[in-house]
Amino acid sequence: MFLRNYLRRLAQEIGRRKAERLDSEFAPLDHKTVFSKIYGQGVWGKKFGQNFYSGPGSHDQTLVAPYVKSVKEFFAQLSLKPSVVDLGCGDFNVGQQLRDFCEAYIACDVVPELVRHNAEKFAAFNVDFRCVDMIEGVLPKADVIFIREVLQHLSNEMITKVLAKLPLSCKYLILTEDIPAQDGFLPNLDKPTGPGTRTQFGSGVVVDAPPFNLKSMSKQIICELQRENSRLRTVVYEFK
Repeated sequence: MFLRNYLRRLAQEIGRRKAERLDSEFAPLDHKTVFSKIYGQGVWGKKFGQNFYSGPGSHDQTLVAPYVKSVKEFFAQLSLKPSVVDLGCGDFNVGQQLRDFCEAYIACDVVPELVRHNAEKFAAFNVDFRCVDMIEGVLPKADVIFIREVLQHLSNEMITKVLAKLPLSCKYLILTEDIPAQDGFLPNLDKPTGPGTRTQFGSGVVVDAPPFNLKSMSKQIICELQRENSRLRTVVYEFK
């Protein structure tokens, strides 16, 4: 038992150091500049002919298709098509696959160039693309808010600011986070805002656990997908 715990702590420390190296050049920057730089430098990868790329988590159909199916099935339980706010919409590859199942759709990102690009590329989709700072700004209101693999890149201080606004901005939060492959991990270990995630050092964002303690009327896991070394979990939180 001692040896197993020691090896686990050692792996976490090695992972933390790797994550810190990845995030180190972004740590001195404000969060708007962080994400502009991530897209500008193609830190999450590049795709031929595409100026902005949100990474394989938004393009690998083994991850995207089950997510889209699960969200559509949840929407089918509602009495009406929901209005939606997509916070951190990225390159909109996922959002475009859900557009037809929503009423009004507001897609938000903090990177101005990305928002302008999306507005031109997806002009036929009847989407209101907005440059919104989800951390410091006012959130648009809707029936549903999507946050897909965004909080995992933020510091705990910034996550706290976002979560405080959500119960006043939507009825349902559909939240997707990358978490360790096995249960029993220590959630919400802090990190600098940057391209890395907590799974690199054996943690993950769990918004209803300390220090966040998000309160909701109900919680439902609608999709959980295995990745190579982690899980992509999607949870619906219902507010009053």
